[in-house]
Amino acid sequence: MIHLDVMDGHFVPNITIGPLIAAAARKCTDMILDTHLMIEEPHKFIRDFAEAGSDIITIHAEAYGKGHRAETKELKKGISMTANKIDEGRVKEVLSQIKSFGKKAGISLNPDSPLCIEGILKDADMVLFMSVHPGFGGQGF
Repeated sequence: MIHLDVMDGHFVPNITIGPLIAAAARKCTDMILDTHLMIEEPHKFIRDFAEAGSDIITIHAEAYGKGHRAETKELKKGISMTANKIDEGRVKEVLSQIKSFGKKAGISLNPDSPLCIEGILKDADMVLFMSVHPGFGGQGF
């Protein structure tokens, strides 16, 4: 399995790869491509990553939340999204969108977000609980 962390500079402060890199990775291997979208409005990019060859696409619950941005305490550089409540209906729609391309659909939660995904667990193929705030490597946890 190859894990691809996708960051947009908005949901998290860093910018990483996009669908073109995922497509290039797909051409080089038959391994499972596990794509973790740490981006705002991930629904706008599901088709792009699905067509690029991602096998698993994981979105953040916080992307569809009524949350707040909090300072990333561990690093003091950047921000991390926290959601107190998510729009379950919208998350279910996006998970369904992912599955409509024949892909596995995952849901992720940031460390400070409450466990607010019980209502969508049956719609997800996997769950990713972040042990650190997304966007920077090398953090303690």
